[in-house]
Amino acid sequence: MRSTIYKIKFDDDTEFFSNSRKDALNAINKHNEADKTFKPYNINTINGILYNNNKKTRGAQSVERYSVKEYYADYLDRYTDSLLENAEKQNKNYSDHSIKRFQNHFLGFINNVEMTGRNLGESDDVIHNRIIDVGLFTF
Repeated sequence: MRSTIYKIKFDDDTEFFSNSRKDALNAINKHNEADKTFKPYNINTINGILYNNNKKTRGAQSVERYSVKEYYADYLDRYTDSLLENAEKQNKNYSDHSIKRFQNHFLGFINNVEMTGRNLGESDDVIHNRIIDVGLFTF
């Protein structure tokens, strides 16, 4: 599972979300390919922006990164509570390793829902409802 989310805000206020630096890099280059003065990003350029706090971005207003566990903390807490409640009702006892495995699967599912929804321009409510459907819990 990818543990980082990259959010790119372009100069025209559109946004692109990705789990991969290469996808983020390709999105910036593709978005600006019509601009003859744009020098394409390479992996070192995106690393400088993300990790070395290089504030000079061209072709994008901002490039940000988030930890998946922090970004989805509310959903993850609710999913874990729901998982443990259901386990108690069914007289099951999950080990810490099993809970972490379930959490990682859940994060993978909701991350896919979020990335797809954001890049298609869906509203927060639609994405929120889809995540709740994937997690089989109420919020």
